[in-house]
Amino acid sequence: MEDLIEQAVNCAHALWPACLRAIPDFTDDYIYENEHKLAVPGFSQTDCYSCGFTAALGVVRTFHPRADSKKLYSDCNPLPFEGTTEFKLVRALRKNGVGVSVRSNLNYASIREAIESGFPVITTVSYGNTFAEHWIVIYGVGWRPKRVFLCNQVLQGWPGFGRDELTWADFRSLWSPCGAGLVCWGKQFAR
Repeated sequence: MEDLIEQAVNCAHALWPACLRAIPDFTDDYIYENEHKLAVPGFSQTDCYSCGFTAALGVVRTFHPRADSKKLYSDCNPLPFEGTTEFKLVRALRKNGVGVSVRSNLNYASIREAIESGFPVITTVSYGNTFAEHWIVIYGVGWRPKRVFLCNQVLQGWPGFGRDELTWADFRSLWSPCGAGLVCWGKQFAR
C-alpha cells in the first residue's frame, strides 16, 4: 500500500509542476487609518495540500522577490495526505533566506509588534469540518476594532484563495493551536 501511495505522490508531482501550485493574487490591498500592513505578495493554492508552500512562498518573496519557487516547493515537500509539517516548513524557510522564531505564546499585542517591525507571521487555522489545519500568513493588523489581515485564507469554501480581514475574535476562534505561529524576517540569502 505504501508503494502505491508513493507512486501516486510522484505522479502528482510530475504532472503538476511547482509553478502551477500557487497563482499570484493581483488584488489591490489598500491601507486605511488604524491599520498596518506589510507588502507580502499573496498567492492562491491550486490543490488541497500545498497551503504550507503557498504561505512560505509569500513570505520568502517578501524578502527575496526572485526566490526560486520550484526549489522552495521541493524544500517544503507537501504531500497529499499530510501537507507540510511545521518542521519541514521552518527548515524550508530557513534554507530560503528567512529567519524564523517558532512561538507558542502569541497574542494580539505580540502579533501587532511583529507586523509593525516588518515581520509577517505564519500560523494555522482550523475550520472544524476538516481533519487538517490550514497554513496562512498574517500580514497586517488593525485596531479600533482589533483585526488581522490574512493571505492564503479560505474564502467561500475554496482553500487558499486570496486575502481576508477577520476580527480578532473571529480569528481566535479559528486559530489552531491558539498562540502558535512562526514570526519571520529576512536574512542574507545563502545560495
